[in-house]
Amino acid sequence: MTPEELGEHWREEHSAKGIRALRPDFYESMASLVRECRIRCRELTPDSPEWDAADRLRQSVQTRAKALVEERAEKICRMAFLSACGGKVSVVRLTDGEKALFQQVRDDVADHLDSVIRRWHA
Repeated sequence: MTPEELGEHWREEHSAKGIRALRPDFYESMASLVRECRIRCRELTPDSPEWDAADRLRQSVQTRAKALVEERAEKICRMAFLSACGGKVSVVRLTDGEKALFQQVRDDVADHLDSVIRRWHA
């Protein structure tokens, strides 16, 4: 993955109402890009002419990666809430890890709703 590809993924995810499908290795590829940028900065000294550009790229990549993960997590939590409330939700666009997050949040929300509603009948 390149910084440009990461930026494009973020822009598309941010502008999409629903969640977009990702390739199966997306998160690992994004993590590799972040690591590469961090390693590049460590290889350079702050007085190196290339260091400022490398550090700006590192900061940009980390910011975009974090924003993308947060955006998707928010959408997944919203989907899980809707599902726990009885709504029809498709998880086909989620990665395996995201499906696990969806299921955990869905189950926790459903348990919470059940426990609150049970109190009404006590």
